[in-house]
Amino acid sequence: MADSLAETIAKREAEVDAVEEDLSLHRDTLQDRVAAKLHRVGELQRELVDLKVERQLVSPQYQTLRSLSDNHVYLICLDGEFEEFPDYIRHQGPWQGMQRGEIELLKPEYRLALARDGYALVTCERAVFKPEV
Repeated sequence: MADSLAETIAKREAEVDAVEEDLSLHRDTLQDRVAAKLHRVGELQRELVDLKVERQLVSPQYQTLRSLSDNHVYLICLDGEFEEFPDYIRHQGPWQGMQRGEIELLKPEYRLALARDGYALVTCERAVFKPEV
C-alpha cells in the first residue's frame, strides 16, 4: 500500500511539473502577445493624437459668445477673431464665451453668415439657441 501511495504521489508530482512547465511556456507566449498588443495600443494612441491635431489645423473652429447685457443676443464667429469686429457689435456686450466647435458642425444658416459676413448675430431665447446641427 505504501508503494502504491508513493507511486501515486510521484505521478501527481510529475503531472504538476508538466502542467507548470506548460503554463510557463504559455505565460511566456502570453507575455509576448500582451507586450505586442500594448506596443500597438501606444502606436494607435500617438496616431490618434496626431490626427486630432491635424483636424484642428485643417478644420476651422468657431466660438459662441453670449451678451451679458442682453441674454438673448448671441454671436458666432471664427475662433479668435472677436477683436476684429466693428464697435457696434463689440459694444453689445460684455460678452461671455460659451462654446467652441468645428464650423462644419454649425447649422447651415450660421455657416452661410460666417462665410458672407464673418459672423452671425443671433437673437433668441437661451433655451432655444443651439448653433450646431
